[in-house]
Amino acid sequence: PELINALEDGNELVRMYVADALGGIGTPAAPAVPALIEAMRYPGVNSMELRGSVIKALSKIGSPAVPLLRKALKDKYLLVQIGAADALGEIGAIAAPAVPALIKALEDKYVDVRISVIRALGKIGAPAAPAVPALLEELKKPANEEMRPEVKFETETAFVKIGVPAVPYLEKIGQDSPERKEEIQSIIKVINSTHQEGSQKLNTAPAM
Repeated sequence: PELINALEDGNELVRMYVADALGGIGTPAAPAVPALIEAMRYPGVNSMELRGSVIKALSKIGSPAVPLLRKALKDKYLLVQIGAADALGEIGAIAAPAVPALIKALEDKYVDVRISVIRALGKIGAPAAPAVPALLEELKKPANEEMRPEVKFETETAFVKIGVPAVPYLEKIGQDSPERKEEIQSIIKVINSTHQEGSQKLNTAPAM
């Protein structure tokens, strides 16, 4: 309780050190999740460092943090939305129950939120395969010229990280939308070649 209360300290550095300590505790620090999410609401001089410590702590708490992080994707504060997506991505595959909420978050009007969501889906990996249709739609959404390359890069990276489970979804979309067939075949080719290279590396690795 003392550490949780200390997340309300007026000194931002104190809050950052407390978040680090909670991350060190890991899963047993689950009761601190609401306070950690709340700590992302208030920007300050060291807000990026504080957010980094909070996201790291939430990721180390792991699956117990997922339900509240899923809810935080709909928060009215942009920094909380982005932080929630970032934390879910760091949690990885065990954040799979948040995939439907992340797919819904791809409808957010702010491209910064959507980029964090795309990155999170990629880090969750194969369990995020149901997000493939929504990710493909992301490539069609309007974005300012400055952000468009980042959206494209993060989306294509997410496809590769989701991997082979993404292929059936892509093939289905290619059948239903012939005008996108060439684009989709290109993505599938990258996925297959990347994972073939990974398999070859594993097969040729020296035995320990």
